[in-house]
Amino acid sequence: MRGVLMALPYPINDVRLTTKAATEAVNRLFRSGYKYSKAEILLMDLRQPGEFTDDLFAHSQPVIADKVMGVLDEINSRW
Repeated sequence: MRGVLMALPYPINDVRLTTKAATEAVNRLFRSGYKYSKAEILLMDLRQPGEFTDDLFAHSQPVIADKVMGVLDEINSRW
């Protein structure tokens, strides 16, 4: 059984970046000619925003990402 761990550069709640990381992981693992029957993605070390103190010198999620995710959440709640 093969697997890959995608370490994100900073804590995120942006589904676009999560999807991008998952897609990259699949592209690393996929081999043409094999028959795949299932796949699994585990989200590890989940936390609520503000639950822990960020590193002062580490990169953090841009503020604009929070705004975009707010708009996407509004769209999802309507439809």
